[in-house]
Amino acid sequence: MPFNSPKQAISELLNQKDRIVVVKDGAKSTFVYTRQEAFKVAAFPANSVDVTGAGDSFDGTFLALLCQGKDIRTAAIYGNAAGARAVEKRGPMEGNSAPQELDQLVKENPHIVAEDIEKLYK
Repeated sequence: MPFNSPKQAISELLNQKDRIVVVKDGAKSTFVYTRQEAFKVAAFPANSVDVTGAGDSFDGTFLALLCQGKDIRTAAIYGNAAGARAVEKRGPMEGNSAPQELDQLVKENPHIVAEDIEKLYK
């Protein structure tokens, strides 16, 4: 089924099931949509060397934190932190970060928060 816009696609996905839709915009922001809320998280500063594995680092961190019972906003912030760390090293696996490294990056950037945006599910 073709969609006229990204908003329409996200809305349709949320209408089908109770799910989480995450839209990554590279080094800009991450947008997260559920039936209950919608928010964005800015990217962390990074000296990009190789973007290989950044999305996987985000995904793994985001999902691991959700499975550990963390809230979705914290998971998205830490996912972005993991992606930022991943691009600072060459290769898909070399950019993996320990939880303590991510804690430090988040602590050093208190201005990076989950900001509410327009909900796409009514």
